[in-house]
Amino acid sequence: PIRGLPEGVLARRRLRFMGLVFQHHFLFPELTALENVLAPAYLAGRVDRALALGLLARLGLGERADFLPPRPPGGARQREAVARALSRLRPGEHPLEVAAEVGGLELVAIAGVYLEGYRQGLPLVLDGFPVSAGALLAYRLEPGLKEYLFAGHLSREPGHRYILEALGLRPLLDLHLALGEGTGAVLAMPLLRAAARILHMATFEEAGVSDRQ
Repeated sequence: PIRGLPEGVLARRRLRFMGLVFQHHFLFPELTALENVLAPAYLAGRVDRALALGLLARLGLGERADFLPPRPPGGARQREAVARALSRLRPGEHPLEVAAEVGGLELVAIAGVYLEGYRQGLPLVLDGFPVSAGALLAYRLEPGLKEYLFAGHLSREPGHRYILEALGLRPLLDLHLALGEGTGAVLAMPLLRAAARILHMATFEEAGVSDRQ
């Protein structure tokens, strides 16, 4: 129980086990892009300026390192927030540690659904980017799950292609969808059902059909 602990102890526990929680891609308006990315590192005592600059460059913000957050908020602001989150990761971290830093409860929940489906021996169909991200986490936790996965479609979200490549899956459909609501997975179901029926189709001999017929 943490109730009754001194404020200093609570602060250290929040830093160690919870990190910084920002809503709506919140950035400190008084800090530059580089300083915003380094903010969690300062608190954790492991500042790596080169890493922060590299992350900004990879996200197309290398030339904005010394700029204040853009107003109004937009894509550049979101990418700064992503760089800040990535700066907390370290090589070799457990998949759940990565999820705690850059994921969310919904992605962990999706991973749990796929893991339980795998344990039940069920075929598992992927939809778009968020669902596939959860499936990738499940795969990192249980590599055998890959044999049960089917990529329903390829979303037009750029990151979706990278997830499917990491999973080694080819999408059944490529319709440039980004609709949500599981649309791509639903559209792929008739193909999977047809494939299952063909797989279990009787041979001529089993059906009693002669060559003449």
